[in-house]
Amino acid sequence: MNAIAMEKFNEAQKQEINWGLKMKIDVSLYAHPKLPSFRMKKIRLSLWRKRVDFYAQGLSPDQRFEVECGLMQGVDVVSYASANILAAQMCEIRQGLVEGFSPSPDTNNVIAELRKYQMSQVLQRFPLVNADLFHGLTFSKAQTEEICIGSQAGLGAKLQMYVCPDFDADQMREIRLGLTHSINIESFAGRQYSAKEMREIRLALEKGKKKKKKKESEMEM
Repeated sequence: MNAIAMEKFNEAQKQEINWGLKMKIDVSLYAHPKLPSFRMKKIRLSLWRKRVDFYAQGLSPDQRFEVECGLMQGVDVVSYASANILAAQMCEIRQGLVEGFSPSPDTNNVIAELRKYQMSQVLQRFPLVNADLFHGLTFSKAQTEEICIGSQAGLGAKLQMYVCPDFDADQMREIRLGLTHSINIESFAGRQYSAKEMREIRLALEKGKKKKKKKESEMEM
């Protein structure tokens, strides 16, 4: 696309051109000084819909949104634009692509490859953490960080209480905090509890522990 002489356009037209450039569409198809800005906008949105439709056929609204975000960010959406990949996983892959992840062209499991990449990246930041701790399992970036933080905090064997892919990163965090705060986590460290429920139980237990400690201190006085 040839350089556009922006001085030939009014402010509204320039805005439509700039939006098109951000959306990475061919603005030369509507960047004409005699074309009103509202017509430019109509063409821009039409071009954008066609571009998204090309990659998002058969996808749910949430999956389509991830494709749109990826196109806006300039990543290769082909690697995750599939009805077989959940929207949440698409989001994870998209963020990985933005951070430098590049899947193998012949891969048949992008999410597994992404998580191996993310784990290696996180472990570089935690050189003292033994990779054997993960038992050959793959975790997301956030999950890996929670396990590494717990290892550095000296949780030792207790880490095994949440080194499980079935726990999401937020659930892992609540279990980790319970362990580091010396709380009995057996009452909430189950996959049936959401991270929010875990947090509520943990805070209640911590509050009860503080009250008990305060009462014991007063009795000693």
